[in-house]
Amino acid sequence: MLAYTYVSQGNFQLTEKPKPELADAKDAIVRVTLKGKQGKL
Repeated sequence: MLAYTYVSQGNFQLTEKPKPELADAKDAIVRVTLKGKQGKL
């Protein structure tokens, strides 16, 4: 799957990552979405 990934300060890249899996009953998969002013980041 594609993930927007933190590389370094101010540097993010769209990279291929393995699909997340739940390994424990206390695990959670969280989707984070960002929206800036008027839909711009």
